[in-house]
Amino acid sequence: MTRDRLSQIETSLHRLYKQLAQKQKALDVAEMADKERIRQQIEFLKQDEISPLEAEHREILKQASEQLQI
Repeated sequence: MTRDRLSQIETSLHRLYKQLAQKQKALDVAEMADKERIRQQIEFLKQDEISPLEAEHREILKQASEQLQI
């Protein structure tokens, strides 16, 4: 179960990191009027999608590490 969830999280994070990179590239070439919208999308992606998955990923790794030490 934990291994499956870890794999799911890593797949999702990989996809989200690619999406974030694309948005950051879009921000570099966007017209001034579009920059704020793209910045908001980047912030949403980081706060609401990436951060919770990163936290869960760290927690799973921490638990797995603790089990190995016991």
